[in-house]
Amino acid sequence: MQAARFYYMAETGRLVSEPYSADFFEIMSKPGIQHKFVKGIRKSNPGAEIYRKSGTWKGFRADSGVIVDKERGYKYLIVVLVEHPQGNDGLARFAAVVDATMDRMHRASK
Repeated sequence: MQAARFYYMAETGRLVSEPYSADFFEIMSKPGIQHKFVKGIRKSNPGAEIYRKSGTWKGFRADSGVIVDKERGYKYLIVVLVEHPQGNDGLARFAAVVDATMDRMHRASK
C-alpha cells in the first residue's frame, strides 16, 4: 500500500515538490533490465511508458510502477509482491494481463 501511495504522491507532484517528482520520474523511466513488469508490458503494449522499481529478496519478487499510455490516454499504478521460484515470469504474465484489462476498461468507458 505504501509503494502505491508513494507513486501516487509522485504522480500528483506531492512527493516532496513538483520538481523533485519530475526528477523521480526521470530516474525511474529507464528500466535497465527487461524482466518482470517490463517484459510483460512490452509484450502487450510496446508503446507504453514504464516508470518502475523492482526487487528480489530470497524467494520474494517485487515490482511496482506507473504505466502510461499517452496514445490510448490512460495511466495506472501497479504494485505486486510474490513469493515463488518463478516469480519473475509470473510478474511478466501478470503485468501483461493487467495492461490488457486496463486497456479494455478504458475503451469501455469511452
